[in-house]
Amino acid sequence: MTEFWTNYGFYLWGFTTLLVLVCLGWLAWLTFAGQDNAETHAADMAHFVDIEERLNELAEATPFMQATLGRALQFYGLEQVEQAFALAVVNARGDGFLFSRTTSSEVVMLPLSNWQAQSVLTVEQNIALEKARTQRNGRT
Repeated sequence: MTEFWTNYGFYLWGFTTLLVLVCLGWLAWLTFAGQDNAETHAADMAHFVDIEERLNELAEATPFMQATLGRALQFYGLEQVEQAFALAVVNARGDGFLFSRTTSSEVVMLPLSNWQAQSVLTVEQNIALEKARTQRNGRT
């Protein structure tokens, strides 16, 4: 076997290289040959129309996307004092929750609706809620 490769290895390498070059040339000819300017122009116009249709579909879907984003929790406010903290997480309408821990290790979670809680808030909770509202007002 070693004698075979010694005698014919160069020819096999050359034949393989030639075969690869022929295949690449054939592939290039199939890809680029025979394309008429009218065909190319028609394909480009069809692609342009396709993009225009997609843009119209996206424009029609925009109100639905905005409504969905309005319900997503997007804004937060965090206030930390020593061992206590308050974290407000809300959406654009002010709906969400307020999670807090007092210095006495009491953990409280309050629902928020329209930037309001159903109970009286502590100073830290109010500051966290105002930070979330400021963050929202900064983005709109």
